[in-house]
Order: sequence, then structure tokens, then C-alpha cells
Amino acid sequence: MSVFDRLRIVAAAALLATAFAVRAPTQPTGTTTVSNPREVRRVERFTHVAAFLNLAQGTVRLVAIVPTDSRASLAAVDTVASIVLNNPSKRLRAYVILRGGNEAESSIRAAILAGRASDSRIVVLWDQTAAVSEYWKPGTTPGVWLYDTSATFGEQLPKASLVVAAPAGPDARLNGAALRDTSYELVRTVEAKMGRSGGGP
Repeated sequence: MSVFDRLRIVAAAALLATAFAVRAPTQPTGTTTVSNPREVRRVERFTHVAAFLNLAQGTVRLVAIVPTDSRASLAAVDTVASIVLNNPSKRLRAYVILRGGNEAESSIRAAILAGRASDSRIVVLWDQTAAVSEYWKPGTTPGVWLYDTSATFGEQLPKASLVVAAPAGPDARLNGAALRDTSYELVRTVEAKMGRSGGGP
């Protein structure tokens, strides 16, 4: 990489810093919430992510794992964001885990990806070492795991209601229709149950 390329990366990072924050947690990740949906929180342990997911038990949860260095990740994040944005239910959540990357350029990519997930129900996490996302064995393309309201995360992953992975190729896209339809059906099911039990919409 030339000196010019390095300076360009540093300059771009400085500009993006005004719009996006990429930082390490100041307290255990599993006990915090993300107030700014464009903020990226670094994670190093699966237990931290499991705590996030378990705090949201009772909701339908989308877990998207996207490589920071893949062009297909932009479309994958857009797909997840669209599914959440187009369903106003508070019982639908998404967790976008950005996988890999230690260089300055990866920081920029992580910030750009996070900026595409603007809904407050979407949490963006950055797994630089890929140690956390490896629990899902995601492969090299973006993938999304859909969990129902009863799924509990422990030493073993719970069974997903649906798994959708993008096929190989830089421009590959997730099957957004399957994710949307299945997640919305799970949301309708839990809202109907809550309505019958007097738990509200």
C-alpha cells in the first residue's frame, strides 16, 4: 500500500468519525444498550452477544453475520434493515454482527455498514477477531439466522426458525422474501398470543 493510499484512508476515517462511532465497550457488553443505532460496539466474547440476545427474549430476533470485506454485505445489511423498518412491531429486533478486520480500512467499512442500519431496534456489533461469529459457522458470505421468542442462548446455539445465506459471489443477495415472510409470521404469532393473554400489542 502506497503512502498516498494510507493518507487517503486516514482522511476518510477522519471524515467518517463525525458521523459514525466505532468504539470498544466501557462496561460488559451484555449489560449495555445501544442508544445510537449507528454506533458500532466491539465484542470479543460470545457470552456478551448471548446476553444481548437473551435480554431480548420474548421478541423475534434476526442475527445477521456479515463480513466487513465483502461487497455482498452492503446488500445484506440493507435487506435486514428493510425488514425491520417495514414492520413497526416492538417485538422484532435485529443484531448485525460485522465479522473480521483489523486494519483502518475495515474500521471505515464497519462504520459504513452500521450507518445503513438506522432503526433503533437494530444493534450493530463488530467482531474483529471473528471469534464470536464463529459460533454460527457462517462461512464466507453474509448469512441471517432467525430466532423465535423462546430461543435462549447459552453454550449451545438454539435451533433457528430459518437460516438464509447468500450464495457465493461478490454481488450475491440474501433471500429477503423468505426472511421477511417468516419473521413477520413469527411476530404476528407472538402478538396474537400477547393479545389473548392481555399483554397488549
